This record gives sequence, C-alpha cells and structure tokens, in this order.
Amino acid sequence: MMTTFMSPYVSVNLIAAILSGLLVLVTLQTHDRRGRLLAALMSTAMIAAAAAAAGHATGSIPEKVIWARIQYIGGLAAPLLALLYAAMLAGRADLLTRRSVALLSIPPIAIWLVILTNEWHHLIWTGFTPSPADSNLVIFERGPAWYIMVAGYIYPMLVATSIFLVRWAFRPEARSRLEAGLTLLAAALPWLVNILYVLHIAMIPGLEPSTPSLALSGLLFTGAYM
Repeated sequence: MMTTFMSPYVSVNLIAAILSGLLVLVTLQTHDRRGRLLAALMSTAMIAAAAAAAGHATGSIPEKVIWARIQYIGGLAAPLLALLYAAMLAGRADLLTRRSVALLSIPPIAIWLVILTNEWHHLIWTGFTPSPADSNLVIFERGPAWYIMVAGYIYPMLVATSIFLVRWAFRPEARSRLEAGLTLLAAALPWLVNILYVLHIAMIPGLEPSTPSLALSGLLFTGAYM
C-alpha cells in the first residue's frame, strides 16, 4: 500500500504548480506570441512543480524516481522555452522557426531519454540515499551525465537567455524600467538557485529548489509583461 506524506516541501511545490497554472490561464488571454510562449513556459513549470510535489508526497524510492522523470520533462523543456521567449524579445526571429526549434529540441529530448533509461547505465543517478535532513527526502546521487546535462545544456541555455534579455532590457522595446527590471530579476533567479544547488550552499540535502523558483520567475515575467 502506498504511503503518502504531507510536508512543507509538498505544500510549496503544490503552491508553485497552482501559481504556474494560473499564470498559464492569464497569459493565454493575451492572444499574442509573447503570451503564448510565456504560457508554454509556465506549463513546464506547472508540470515540474506538480511532479515534485508528488515525489515528495510518496515514501517509495521507485515512485520518487518515476516522479523525478516526469519532473524533468518540465525541467528540461523550461530552458528551451525561456530561450525562445528571450529570443523573441530580442528580435531574433531566426531562432523561432520550426527548423531552429526542432534542432534546439534535440538535446533536451536526448537527455530525457538518458534519464528514462538510467537503470541500464546509471549515468544520471548512481544511487539513492535517505537525506539526513528529513525522513522522506531522498538524495539522488549524481552520475557523470548529470553534470554534462547541467554544463552542456542547462547553463548554456541560461547564458544565451540572459544575454538576450539583458540586450533587450537596454533597448527602447522595453516599455519601462519596471518591465526591464522585473524581467532581469526573473532571469537572475534561476542562476542564483542553480548555483546554490550545484554547490550545496544553503540547501537541504535531497530538496530540489528549482521548481518553485521557476514559478516565481514566471510570476516576475508575467508581471513585467502585463
């Protein structure tokens, strides 16, 4: 019988999932490309946060692994959609063609397939250890492909997204200083959280903080847009 745990980690991610879902509904009302891209980005945040909440709620390690895989669907799609959103703001229409999107989609799909088949090679996760911080948290021991994923895909996407957003923020297209400031703050938040997470600074072992931070970034992006 499946054991379900309620904890602050479940609650925080559920709130992030609900917030992301509401932002999807809000941004879809705009009926323009910027709103649609932002809605797609927040959909990935909703998937990741909901899966993270479910993973924290279950006490079974195999079930946690299943939910982690679902969480990575959103976690891997988000950097790509953030890049496309930033490219649109920066006027880089060449990155928004079907061919460009298809090519940019290859790395996250390939990485997710490696995650899906981890039991065969243990390149993403080499093992699972109960966290000393909480009885229901589990530390996913990282394999070499996890670091390749971060260094070879997520960080380059963050760099490109940040460059596009910084360039846009200092151009006349930014409607106001408030819009530019909120957008840059939204772009800076994933950097801060990912660096703290990778370096194990001020983080609870076994807790993945990027999903609620993505929802907060989305709130800032939406506030800048609306």
